Amino acid sequence: MEKLATRSGPGTRFRDTGSFDVRGETVKILCREYDHNDVCWVECEVRAYKAAERVCITNSTPVPQ
Repeated sequence: MEKLATRSGPGTRFRDTGSFDVRGETVKILCREYDHNDVCWVECEVRAYKAAERVCITNSTPVPQ
């Protein structure tokens, strides 16, 4: 698998949350769930990074190092 297209829930009725290039990486499967058409979907652990300057973080927001 090269591209991992993701959704916010199990099914095409959930919003697209982006695609990730996972070539050469291991993707951890957390659980499986079936949609209303009895199609099996898996919840995957995908790590993504975002520039902190584009996220609303205050001094009181706990962000681990």
